[in-house]
Amino acid sequence: MYSPKYIFDCVLKYAGNGTVLLCSLHKPCKGNYCSLPQNTQVIDFDSVKEKWDKAHKNSSHSSVDALAYNKKLCFVEIKGWIKFLENQKILKKDSLTEKDTDTLKKKIDKQSASYDYQKKLLDSIILCENISGQNNIGKDVPIQFILVTDINPATSPIESFAEQLFMLANTSTSWEKICSETMYNHLKDQLGTNNTFFIQCKDFDDFIKNHG
Repeated sequence: MYSPKYIFDCVLKYAGNGTVLLCSLHKPCKGNYCSLPQNTQVIDFDSVKEKWDKAHKNSSHSSVDALAYNKKLCFVEIKGWIKFLENQKILKKDSLTEKDTDTLKKKIDKQSASYDYQKKLLDSIILCENISGQNNIGKDVPIQFILVTDINPATSPIESFAEQLFMLANTSTSWEKICSETMYNHLKDQLGTNNTFFIQCKDFDDFIKNHG
């Protein structure tokens, strides 16, 4: 059995451009890092995929955004919601009607449902196998899928009347809660909960350090 570090090093050698900080792979963060930038070095896996596809004249595959390792090989996908919510004109209103709320919920669900985590993970595992020359990485190497987001990944369902009123009050935290819950449910449906994690970007360093 090959170690996660061995696979990581094979991919890093193939990439040929070193490692980067996770924050640099999130477009809204480029040149505008928050007060809690993360220091864990990762491989820009999208660039690895592009290099491989170009060299082998393949049609474009799916891939995760980054590759990291601790005691496991970590496939990392970044999904942001803050800019998505900022761009919703409906949230510029002073208050929302029930129809407005239903419309925005459907937009959030549609956006979240468009993310094919399973294909991203499977294609990324196959690419690691091709680069390293090792088969059955999914079985022989301990792996984990980490979905990283820029909002608090609280997943408590919003069911109570009080919480519904809070949401209708048009606060950013209430809609972030809807986004995180919706995204978590789609993630769980696609990949289950075994070795699948959903965390906020500010916790990435601690997670890699403590969840090997």
